[in-house]
Amino acid sequence: MKIVLDAMGSDTCPEPEVAAAVEAYRQFGERVTLVGPTAVLKPRLEALAGADFPVDLVDATDIITM
Repeated sequence: MKIVLDAMGSDTCPEPEVAAAVEAYRQFGERVTLVGPTAVLKPRLEALAGADFPVDLVDATDIITM
């Protein structure tokens, strides 16, 4: 199953989205693709799970706000 998640979609982004991607892989073996600014996502992912954790990042620098 392919899971793609807007990593900038919540009020407290991207912490819950990154944590959910890590947890999905750890619990279910599902690889998640996070979409958002890589410069923001990569450090958070590395801090939470390490540099080589199998979560894909798609760089999307445009963010639509309320």
